Amino acid sequence: KGYIHRDIKPDNFVMGTGKNIHVVYIIDFGLSKQYMDNGKHIKFTRDKSLTGTARYASVNNHMGYEQSRRDDMESLAYMFIYFLKGKLPWQGCNRQNNAEKFDRIYQKKANTTPNELCEGLPIEFSSFLAYCKQLEFEETPNYGYWRREFQEVARAHAIEYDGKFDWFAKTK
Repeated sequence: KGYIHRDIKPDNFVMGTGKNIHVVYIIDFGLSKQYMDNGKHIKFTRDKSLTGTARYASVNNHMGYEQSRRDDMESLAYMFIYFLKGKLPWQGCNRQNNAEKFDRIYQKKANTTPNELCEGLPIEFSSFLAYCKQLEFEETPNYGYWRREFQEVARAHAIEYDGKFDWFAKTK
């Protein structure tokens, strides 16, 4: 739709109810931004302040770069890893002020390789994170490829893609 979310985190995803119980909704577009303006991609700029939640923010966001689709993708990768591992290595980087805290989180992210971060997970997760980190500012991510990759990972681990989630209980 020509927008980036800029605050991808678990709190901003909710499940549908009733007949839409199989639908995942993304919410809270308060920080979103158009990345296309009259058919042209926004310009790359520097010296931006961190936008969104530091735990899931891309390395480029921490560095003060204008965000684009690549940054939402990298944030998704961190969120997936968080879901699968239960924590991220930079959680608990508390300091006296936000600037110090954000710098510690950035340093940990920048110095942790995708393979280290995704140790114990299917290789596709580290490949996905590495892919997101190498995307160029204006580059269109290959959404379809990654959707298929993760569907294949699910099949390989006997996870049936039936639209029913673990917490979904059939009613008689």
